[in-house]
Amino acid sequence: EQQLLDDLRDWSLKKAEQGYHAIALPPEHGGLGLSKEHARAFSRLESGYVTPARHETFSVTTGLIAPTIDLFGTDEQKAQFVDLFYRAEEYCCQLFSEPGAGSDLATLGCRAERDGDEWVINGQKVWSSGAQFSEWGELIARTDPEVPKHAGMTAFIVPRDAPGVEVRPI
Repeated sequence: EQQLLDDLRDWSLKKAEQGYHAIALPPEHGGLGLSKEHARAFSRLESGYVTPARHETFSVTTGLIAPTIDLFGTDEQKAQFVDLFYRAEEYCCQLFSEPGAGSDLATLGCRAERDGDEWVINGQKVWSSGAQFSEWGELIARTDPEVPKHAGMTAFIVPRDAPGVEVRPI
C-alpha cells in the first residue's frame, strides 16, 4: 500500500512539472488555468495509458481536501496547502467519524475551543482510512455547542505529528 502511494505521488509530481496534475487550477496554485473540459479531456487521454492504480488517500487529498481549502480556506491556507495537496506532495486523511457516532456529524463530540490565538481540540476520531500514510488530516470539530447541532462545526487542517495526535489501527 505504501508503495502504491509512493508511485501515485511520483506520478502526480511528474505531471505537476507541466501543470497536468491540476489543469483547471489557476497558475498561482500550480495549475494551467484551463477549463474543466480540458481537464476531462486529459483524464480521458490519460486513462488509455498504464498509470498507478488509484488509492483512497490520494483521492481524499487531491479530490476532497485540496478543493475544500481552495474554496473555503484563508489566503494563507491556500498558499500553503492547495498546490501541495493537488500535487499529492503530502497526503491527507479525513478526521470526521467518531466512536459511538460513526459518520453522523450532527452528533459530533469532538470539541475545539479558542485559547488566545490557538484552537485546542479534544476528542477522538475513528475509521480514518489512510491516516497512517498521511501528513495531514482534515478534522471536523464542534466550535459552538449553543447553536443547532447541524451548525457550529468548523473544519481544521491538523498535522498528523501535532502533540496529542495518535494514529492506531482498530
